[in-house]
Amino acid sequence: MYLICDFDGTIIKNDFFEEQYFKLLLEQPWLIVHHCFQNNGLLRLKHRLLDDYSPEYNLDFIFNQNLINWIKENSKNYHETLLISASPDSFVKRIAEPMAIFDKIYGSLNNNLKGIKKLQFIKESGLFPFSYIGDSSADSPIFDAAINAYLVTYNEIKKLK
Repeated sequence: MYLICDFDGTIIKNDFFEEQYFKLLLEQPWLIVHHCFQNNGLLRLKHRLLDDYSPEYNLDFIFNQNLINWIKENSKNYHETLLISASPDSFVKRIAEPMAIFDKIYGSLNNNLKGIKKLQFIKESGLFPFSYIGDSSADSPIFDAAINAYLVTYNEIKKLK
């Protein structure tokens, strides 16, 4: 069995894309409009905002330490522990690899790995059966397909099934 974890709002307590999006909205709103009218605009905007982004603050306080500890304690029960995120691949790897708790890390490249598209990626990668840890309503189809599902709130991990 695989353990699959989400990134934004799960392993980290914030969402870097939202943080950068609102900053850009204040500074250059026309850029957001421009990306909205392009094919795959949201994913392009994510890449534009996060591919080379390095937060200018200490990241220790945004990591969900309760979840990190839970993963460390439970990873022995799984074949592999994976992080799969809708955030750009290079960004997710830059932030998550130093934690050294995931066997594999996948972020979005050509498809925005969120909701149904993340579930499709899981299926196409042969990652069944799996347990899933996520935080949002977009994770609902993945929760439904998982053998075990865990909902993460700010400091709590709640087993859904």
